Amino acid sequence: MKKFRFPLARVEHYRNLQLELAEEKLQELLHQAAQTRGEIARVEAEAGQAQAELRERAAQTAVAGAELAALDSYLGYSQRRKERLELDLLQLGGKIQEQRLAVTAADRNVEILRRMRQRTLRRWTAEWDKEVETTAAENFLARWNRQAAGRALQEPPADGG
Repeated sequence: MKKFRFPLARVEHYRNLQLELAEEKLQELLHQAAQTRGEIARVEAEAGQAQAELRERAAQTAVAGAELAALDSYLGYSQRRKERLELDLLQLGGKIQEQRLAVTAADRNVEILRRMRQRTLRRWTAEWDKEVETTAAENFLARWNRQAAGRALQEPPADGG
């Protein structure tokens, strides 16, 4: 009997590649989201630090109006930057959700082909076992027939005489 061959092996390979690519893209998006969250935290921390520094200086000496205006300007910039980053994070969240669906679909396609491979292999194995059993039975009968023919030649004729 011929060797097992899954007829959809190329399709299965292609689907596995699709799944790997979808998972890699998802990981990349998750990494981007983590970086964006880190950037938001950094912007918030820097704005808080600037406010704390100005308060500390104001407690020690008088603060010029220009410094207050600069701080206000910086805080406004920080707030706009934070809002842009939060919008980016929201958009990334949508992309991540879409990519999770893509990974789920790709995984489902791989699983379908894996099950098809298993069914095909089970059928092939059953046919292989049947062929081995048939061959063994034929060999047994052939050996038995040879032995029976050999005994018939060795026995003297029994014609009662």
